[in-house]
Amino acid sequence: MTNYHGDHVFGVSPFKDVEIFAYKSQLELIDKQMKEEWSKKAFEEWKKEEIFRFFSSFHIVLPIF
Repeated sequence: MTNYHGDHVFGVSPFKDVEIFAYKSQLELIDKQMKEEWSKKAFEEWKKEEIFRFFSSFHIVLPIF
């Protein structure tokens, strides 16, 4: 994974069967985002908006270090 931004983290979900690697610092930033901006509650709110309808089948695939 090249960085911890949502477009990179969210974009790997189709590759859930492949090992995704990231630096430890990126994993820490992803973990922080998942507790705050990418929380389960946040995703539930996003799903209510038409533009984010793809979130209904979306999940975050965490990289390994």
